[in-house]
Amino acid sequence: MWNRMNKNTAFPDKLKMISSSTRCFHRVEGSSYILRAHMPNTLRLRTSLRSTLALRIQHGRKYPLVLQAGREPRTQASELSKELPTTAADSSSNFRFPLSSGGSITARVSLSSSEYLVSVTFPAESFPPGDGVPVLHWGMFRAGNKRWIHPREVVPPNSSLDERSGGMRTLLEARPQGALEARLRVPAELAPVTLACTGCAVDSASGRAEYLSLRSGLHCSIPLGMSPGSAEPLGATVATDTVGSTAVNFAVASRAATAVSLVLIRDRSRAGQENTCLEVALDPYLNRTGDIWHVSLSGLDLGALRYGWRLEGDPSWRGRGRFNPSRVMLDPYSKLVADVGLPPAARLSDQAPRTALLGCLDDEGAPAAAAAPSSTPRVPLESMVLYEVDVVSFTQESSVPEGRRGKLIGVLDRLDHLKSVGATTVVLSPVYAQKEGLGAGGKAALNYFSPEPSLSVANTSSGTAAELKEVVSALHGSGIEVVLQFDFCFTAEGTDDKPKVLSFRGVDYDMYYRPSGVLNCGQVMVRRMICDAMRHWAAEYSVDGFGVLHSETLCQDSNGVVLDSPRVVEALSLDPILRHCKLIAYVGDRRLLPRSGDRGFPHWGVWLQVNDKFADTARDYLSGRETMASALATAIAGSPDLLAARWDADLPGCLAAGRRPAFGLNVLGSREGAGLAQLGAAVCGRGPQPPPGAAEPDACAATAAKSLLTLQMLSQGTPMLSHDFVGEATLLSFASGLLSLRSSVADLVSPPEFDTPRGVHWFGAAEGSAPDWDGALQHTDGGKVVAVALGDLGGRAVFMAFNPHDSAVRAAVPERPPGAAPWSLAVDTGRPAPGDLLEPPTPLAAGGDPLRLQPRA
Repeated sequence: MWNRMNKNTAFPDKLKMISSSTRCFHRVEGSSYILRAHMPNTLRLRTSLRSTLALRIQHGRKYPLVLQAGREPRTQASELSKELPTTAADSSSNFRFPLSSGGSITARVSLSSSEYLVSVTFPAESFPPGDGVPVLHWGMFRAGNKRWIHPREVVPPNSSLDERSGGMRTLLEARPQGALEARLRVPAELAPVTLACTGCAVDSASGRAEYLSLRSGLHCSIPLGMSPGSAEPLGATVATDTVGSTAVNFAVASRAATAVSLVLIRDRSRAGQENTCLEVALDPYLNRTGDIWHVSLSGLDLGALRYGWRLEGDPSWRGRGRFNPSRVMLDPYSKLVADVGLPPAARLSDQAPRTALLGCLDDEGAPAAAAAPSSTPRVPLESMVLYEVDVVSFTQESSVPEGRRGKLIGVLDRLDHLKSVGATTVVLSPVYAQKEGLGAGGKAALNYFSPEPSLSVANTSSGTAAELKEVVSALHGSGIEVVLQFDFCFTAEGTDDKPKVLSFRGVDYDMYYRPSGVLNCGQVMVRRMICDAMRHWAAEYSVDGFGVLHSETLCQDSNGVVLDSPRVVEALSLDPILRHCKLIAYVGDRRLLPRSGDRGFPHWGVWLQVNDKFADTARDYLSGRETMASALATAIAGSPDLLAARWDADLPGCLAAGRRPAFGLNVLGSREGAGLAQLGAAVCGRGPQPPPGAAEPDACAATAAKSLLTLQMLSQGTPMLSHDFVGEATLLSFASGLLSLRSSVADLVSPPEFDTPRGVHWFGAAEGSAPDWDGALQHTDGGKVVAVALGDLGGRAVFMAFNPHDSAVRAAVPERPPGAAPWSLAVDTGRPAPGDLLEPPTPLAAGGDPLRLQPRA
C-alpha cells in the first residue's frame, strides 16, 4: 500500500494475508487511489452479500478514508444509503434505495462549479416484462412533497409531463451490464432542493403506468445542496470541512411529528428591504434517525440568517398533539434568538402571526462576543455569602447611566455596592430568553440556551451574550462568583387553558410537557435538554453555578410521581462538565419532594438547598408563636434534621447521606413576596410598612427586621440575601455590619461540621434557666426567650438572646468562659440605627444587670 508521498510504503500484515488469496487492483480517481479486492467465497465478509472490499486513500494521508463493499467486482460505490459530505476534490454522493422485488435503485450526485449532475440507475430486471416503456418519474420540491415542480432548465429533451400525477417522465437509456439510467442537470443556484423520483413502466397504447415498489416510502428522495446531516448535536451547528467549506447541521427532536420542514429567513429589515424565505422539507427516510429530524446545508451565508421549524402531526388533543403548521417554531436548542418579520411565503394562513422569535446563526450588527473568562474564584462553601440580584431592578439606581439601566452591563456600575455588602457569590435572575408567562415577575422561559435580547444595550441576543461574558469576567476579577437561576417548571407557552404555540408545544407537546402544562422533566429528551443547557452556560460563559427554581419538578417522572432518586438530578450531580459548579435547589413546595421533603432535595452530596424552613421558623418564633424554642434551636444549629446523615430510616443514599452545614442556605424571604420591612411589620402584627417618605416606620417592625437578619447571619449555615428583599439602605448597611461580625467569629457560629468541637449552652431569660422546651412557661414574663452561648477551647465565646414577646424583658448574661475577656455588647437590634451596631463593641460590667431586650429584639 503506497501513495504519492511515499511509494515505498509496504502493505500492512493483515492486508498481505488477504492479498495472497485475492485479485487486487487499483486506479486513480480524482485526488484518491481506489484499491479493490475481489475475495473468494471463503474470505467474504460475514454479511455474505458483499464480496468486494474497497479502500479510498487520499493523497498525503496515512489512513483509509472510506470503506465500501458490493456484490460484484465491478460494482461502483453505491451501497451507502447515506454518505457524509464529500470534499471539493471528490464532490459526489451516492444513494441506494432497495426495491421490494429485490435489487436497488442507485443515484449518484456530482457537483461541478455551476450544476449538479444526477444519475439515477435501475436494474433492467426490476421492470415488469411486457411492452411497457421504462421511464424515470420525477419532480422537485422544497417546502413539501405534495406539489412537485419541474424547472425548465432541468427537464431533458426526451421528457413529458403526466398531468394526472403531476410528475415528469423521462425515458431511461440502456447502459452496459443490463442497467437503465437517466441523467438530470440541475443548476447549483436552485439548491437546496430535493429530487423525488421512482421508476415506472408506461403502456404505450393505454398510457397506464405500473410503478416500482420501494421497500420504504413511495419514491426516492435525493437531496441536492444538502446532505442528510447528523442527529447529533441538537440545534444548529456550524462546521467547516477539510477544504474550508462551511456547512450547518440542523437537528430537532420530535417523536410525534409526521412531517418536518426547516424554514430559513433572511432578515433584510436593517437594509429596509423585505425579508426572504426558503423552506426545505425533510425526508422521513433520509433525514430522520429515531426521534431526531436532521439536515445539513452547505454554502449558506450566515449573515442575518434566521431559522425555525414547521412541523405537522396529529393535532388532536386526545392524541396529545398541539401541532400548528401555520406557525414557525423556535428551535428549543437555539443558542441565539431574534424577533423577525415573517414574509408571506412563511405564513400559511391569514391567522398566522406576522413576526416570530426564531433562532439566529449570526446576529448581524451586534457587538462581537468577548472571550469567555478562563479562571473562577471558587469560593469555599464556609466562606460564601450569596446575594440575589434581579438584573432589571438592581440596575435602576441613579448611579447607573440611563442607557445601561435594566441591562446586564449595568451590574458592573454597582460593583462597589456588591463589594460593600460583602457578597462572595452573586445569583443573577434568569438571563435566558423569556416572554410573558407564569414564572417570577410574570415571565417564563421560552428558550433555555439563548440569552434574553432585552437585557443588552444592543437589544440583541448576541449583545446579551457579550455583556454577560464581560460581567462574569469583571466579577471574577473582583473575587465574586456568578450563579444563574433557572426555572424548569412552567414556560412562556402557558397551559391548555391559555396556550401559546411558540416552541416546545409546537415541536412535540407530549415530549416536552406533562398534562398539567408543567415541563416534563421525567422525559428523556427533556432531561437531556436540561443537562445540555447547563453545560452550555457553564462552558460558554464560565459561570460558577446554577440555582434551580421550583426544583421539585426535577423530582417527578412523566406522570408526576415523585421519585426518591430522580435521574435528571443524578445526571446533573455527576456530570463531569458541571463538576466544579455550585448547584442550588430552590424548593417551592416541600410536599412534592421525596418522602414529603423531610430530608430535603435529593442531593448526591453535591446540591446546596435553600433552607426556607429556616425562614418559617425565624418568622414564627419572633411573631410570638408558642412552643417554638426547640425549632429555633434547631435552626440556629444549622438544621441538622435536614442536612445531617440519617442511615436508619430506609432511605436511598441521595437522601440518607449527610451534608455539611454550609450546604444549607439560610434565607428570610416569604412566599408572599413581601420585603424584609414588611415582614418585620407582619411579625409585630402591625400590617404593611408605610411607603417610603411617609411617617417614621414603626419601631417594633424595624427591630423585628433587624432581629431576623441577626438570626440569619449568626446561625450555622450559609447566609443568602436578596437585594430586592432587604431593600432599604439602612437594612443593607446593618446586614453588611453583621457579615463583618460573622467573619470575625465564623468558627464559633458556623463551624465546618456539625460535630466540630465547640461549647453550646442554651439559656432562658432567668439566670441559670433553660429555654422553655416543652411550652410550660410560654405565658410567663420572658418565658419564650431563647439564648445561646457558643464557645471554643481557647476561651472565645459569643452570646445571643432573642425576645419574641410584645413587651421588653430582661435576660441574664451567663458567666464568661474561663480565660475569656469580659463580655462586650456588639449588636442591639432594639436600638435605632446607627446605634444598633456597636463598633467597637461596648464592654459590659462584670456581674452587672441583665440585658434589657426590647420587643422582638
